[in-house]
Parts: sequence; structure tokens; C-alpha cells
Amino acid sequence: MSQPENEAVLDCVVVGAGAAGLAAAAALHEAGRTFVVLEARDRIGGRAHSVRLSSGQAAERGAEYLHGARVATWEYVARYGLATHLASGPTRIGVPEFRRGEWWPAGASDSDRALQGLGAALAIPDAADVSLRDALSRAGFSGDRLRAAEGRMEVLSPIDPTVVSARSSAAAWRLVAPETACFVLVGGYGQLWEKLSRPFADRILLSSPVTALDWSPPGVTVHVGGGTFEGRTAIVTLPLGVLQSGAVVFRPGLPDGKRAAIDGLKSGVIVKVIAEFRRPFWESRTGTVPSFRAPDSPFFAFRVSFWDRPGPPTLVAFLGAASALAVTGHRERVADLLHQVLGEMFPETDVREELVRLEVADWPADPWARGAVSVEPVGGAHLRAELGLPTPPLFWAGEATSTDGGAECVHGALTTGRRAVVEALHLLRPASVTDPTSRLEWARYRD
Repeated sequence: MSQPENEAVLDCVVVGAGAAGLAAAAALHEAGRTFVVLEARDRIGGRAHSVRLSSGQAAERGAEYLHGARVATWEYVARYGLATHLASGPTRIGVPEFRRGEWWPAGASDSDRALQGLGAALAIPDAADVSLRDALSRAGFSGDRLRAAEGRMEVLSPIDPTVVSARSSAAAWRLVAPETACFVLVGGYGQLWEKLSRPFADRILLSSPVTALDWSPPGVTVHVGGGTFEGRTAIVTLPLGVLQSGAVVFRPGLPDGKRAAIDGLKSGVIVKVIAEFRRPFWESRTGTVPSFRAPDSPFFAFRVSFWDRPGPPTLVAFLGAASALAVTGHRERVADLLHQVLGEMFPETDVREELVRLEVADWPADPWARGAVSVEPVGGAHLRAELGLPTPPLFWAGEATSTDGGAECVHGALTTGRRAVVEALHLLRPASVTDPTSRLEWARYRD
């Protein structure tokens, strides 16, 4: 496998065809640059992966929402005329709750009090240097209320609550807080990736995992099984977990600051479950609701995907942090756990008999992800900026490099992909019209 002879040295090699890589490729295509996109999987989209349920509706194994009405994803939605649906957040405050073997009506438990006070508890001046648990304790959270708040954040900031910073948790909470309007793409993120990549589909090479990058001032040699690609620049969009694993070798090794950022950020642990059923059996106890909660279980909440629009009876639930660590790599354990929890909540129903389809998105066990979203630990407020700092001819993108509130999100990945292209273009073209040989040396500049 090698690049065409008429493109002996490409302007750019994009590593990864997730949201960041596709956004970068689109920008390079629009700029008229030569490039190739190398993707380890046999599909595009990375951790934003749509599948189809039995009646054809899209379900998202990974990223799902457009968080708010102004994020960068809307530019693409408008460009391609994609249909969206105003959806509820992953859990609403004030929904039915199953606790200690009995059902509680909406608003009657400590979970509601915990979620109502969560944003204020995390909005503290020293949030970057305080853990989630310490911030909650300062705000008076204890007992069931503390467990409920941490149970909710276990999915949004999926690492140990004594390790994740209150700053990172606050940013994650804002994405799904009750005041945030969350939308879904009716056709799924897969539809967006297909339309975005169509103009340069022939430049995407699937099933092409990168094993090494040799980099120096003249350019980059990217090694793929069976061949190499030469580029003047490269944009690296690998997930944090893959960077941490060492599966891709950089020669020479990365600068100390870059390595410290990769090692310092945490790769979150999430397992997502999508369960399609024959009928909405839960409504006999919950009524028609967007979600219901089970705070005492490993699944803090169950979201009803099509409660307010046509679609099959489908529940979505997450295992985060410690719960996910206990089952990652074992799909049958996840299935058994789901049946057990739902069986306890709805003992009159044979859950296994009602199940039509079960999707288990186990991102920590995925060799091309090795984790879910990136998470900022206590004292790590500088790490995302450091990870995204250019090291010419290597440029860095992906949600883990987002510093403007887009970390953990598709819109953050899209924005960083475009940003990395702008940085690379400073190396590919003169930085000043008065000096045709000038280039920006990014290593001399800091944000």
C-alpha cells in the first residue's frame, strides 16, 4: 500500500477518519491540497457510529447529541440539510425512580435534589484543583444525595470521582444540564459522515492502521501495514486511549510536554447499551416518559429513545467508571446485568423474551479507541492545550485537544480538525507575503 506516484509527497497525511479527521480532510479538500486519510477501522466516523434498528431508525453506539443550538456541528447540519429532533437530555430532573425495591414518583427522591444542586456545587473558583467528590462534599452532599450526584457524573466524567476535577465535571454537566437544548440527528451521525466525506471518499483508506510516524522538519513518513505515505505535514487525530497505549510509535519520541499531556489526561471508561424491545413494557409503571432512573443500580438511568416520535420501543443506558471497568470486554456480562436490573424493576415482565436487539458499545475494549471520552484530572487544566500544541510537521486534533468547551463532544472534534488544518497551512504556505520562504515555527508560540 502506497500513495500514487504522481503524489510523491502529499501536503498532508490525516491519521484517523473520526469527526476530527473528516473535518480536517474536508478543509484540506476545500483548500485544494493533496492528502490521504488513513483509518484503522473498516468504516468512518470513529466513536460517533450509527446503526439501524429493526424499523430503520438510527441509533448511536457512541456520540449522540448536538449539545446546544450554537455548536459547530450546526454548520454542517445546515450545509447538508440534515433533519434534527429536539431531544431530552440523557436524564431529566423529575422522572420516575426505582430505589430500594420500590418506585418513587418524579421529584420525590434525593436524586432530584442532588441533580438540581449539581451545577452550583461545581461552579467554584478553584474547580481545576479540586476533585468532583471534594466539590460535592464542600456543598453539603452526603449519603444518598452524594451517591446520586456521583452516579450521574459517573457517565459524564467517567473516571474515579476523587481523580476527575470539578472543572472537568462542570463542563460535562453543562452539556446535558436541564437548561441545555440537546438535539439528535434523525438520520444519525453516519449520515453526516457520508455527506461530509463524499467529495474526497477516494482519499480515505479504510482498514489501514498506522503503526509509526517518522517526523522531522522536512516532513513525515507514516507507516501502514504494507506501505508508507510521505507528507509535508500530518494531522494526528488518534483517540487519547490509543496515544496512551503506545500502539503508534513516534520517531523521534514526542517532546516531554506532549508526552506529559498524553499521560496526564485520563481516558474515560464507558459501556453504552442500546436495547430494542417488542413493546414498551416499562410504561405500565412509568407512564410515557423520556427516561426513568435506577440510582441504586450500575445503570443510573434508562433513556427512552422514541418516547415522543415514531420509533421502536428502545432503551439506552450507560455503565460508567467502576461499573464499566467490571464488565468491559465481556458482552455477555453486560447483557446479564441489563436483564437483571430491568427484571428487578419490572418483575412481571420476561425481559429476555421481550428483547429484539441488543447493541453493546464497549469503547474501552475497542482496539481503535481504547476508551471513551477524555477526562481532565485534578490539576490538569493545562493538559488539553498542551496536547493540541503544534509540533511541526505534526499537528494535533480530536476532542481531547479541545479547549473551548468541546472536549468529549463531536463539535469539539470537528472544530479541532479545522484548527489543525489552519496550523498546517502555515507550514505549507508563506506566513508573510513579503518573505516567500517564511514559515511559522509553532514551537516558538504558546496560547
